[in-house]
Amino acid sequence: MLVIYVRHHINPGQFDQALSRIVGNTDAMAGMPGFVFRHTGTPPGSKAEIITVTAWRSPTDKAAWDEKRKASPPPGDPKVLYAKVETYELATSDDRWMPAIAAALKSAK
Repeated sequence: MLVIYVRHHINPGQFDQALSRIVGNTDAMAGMPGFVFRHTGTPPGSKAEIITVTAWRSPTDKAAWDEKRKASPPPGDPKVLYAKVETYELATSDDRWMPAIAAALKSAK
């Protein structure tokens, strides 16, 4: 599994637009093969950052998402919305819980 942590540093006055862009990406990701989950949050009381944690079944699944996003970028200019975006990727080696997650996702549909 591939887990991606992204810390979006929001430009002043752009929080709502940045959050809207991120929520739109989350909605689009949800229909992609290999999407496991995405959590979005902010530090308490802050509108200066939005943090997302996203999991994909494999790097190949994430690459398919990257290609789809390049072909149809979400609205909003990232240069206007974000002062900086930090991305960290973690390839996990312990997938023991994946069958339980897969079953939960299947029953939720």
